Amino acid sequence: GLKALMVRDNRLHSQGIAAVSEGLGVYSKLEELDLRDNFLGLDPTGRYNSEGMLLLSSQISKTMSLRSLRIARNSLRDEDIGYLAEAIASMPKLQVLDLSGNLFTGIGVGYLKDMIISHSALTGNDEGITSLDLSYNNITSAKGIDQLIEGLKYSLTIHNLNLRCCGIEKEEMVALQVALSNN
Repeated sequence: GLKALMVRDNRLHSQGIAAVSEGLGVYSKLEELDLRDNFLGLDPTGRYNSEGMLLLSSQISKTMSLRSLRIARNSLRDEDIGYLAEAIASMPKLQVLDLSGNLFTGIGVGYLKDMIISHSALTGNDEGITSLDLSYNNITSAKGIDQLIEGLKYSLTIHNLNLRCCGIEKEEMVALQVALSNN
C-alpha cells in the first residue's frame, strides 16, 4: 500500500481535503502525510471553514501507521487544532507533527497540551510525538505558553520543539527550559 502522500502546495482548501481523507482510515498503511501550504482552514472563497479538518481528523485517527503529519501554513485556527489534537491523541505511532505558520493561539495550544499528555502514557520505543513544530503561531496569547509548559512537564518523548517567532518572553523561555529538562 501507499506509504507516503505528498500533496504540498496544491490549494486543496477545506473541501478538497475531503477527497484526500477518503483514502485514509483503518486499512491505510500511510506513514507520511504532507499537506503543507494547501489552505485547509479556508473554503475556496477564502472564508474560514473547519469542515475539511473535521473530516481529515476523523479519518487520520483511524490510521494507526501514520508517523509524520505536516500541516504547516494552512490557515488553521483553534477549532481546527482541537479536532486534530483529539485525533492525534489516539495515534501512538505519530512522531512528527508540523503545525507551523497557522493561525491558532493559546487556545489551540490548550488542545495540544491534552494531546501531549495523552502521548506521555505511551510505553513503546517508537511511540509518541518526538518532533513538534509550532513556529510562527501566536501561541503566547490566551496563556498558550502556560498550557504548553503544562503538557511538556509530562512528555518524555518530545526531543525537537520549534517555537521560532512565537513572541516568547525571557521568563516564559526559562519556564519552558525547566519543563523540558525532563525530556
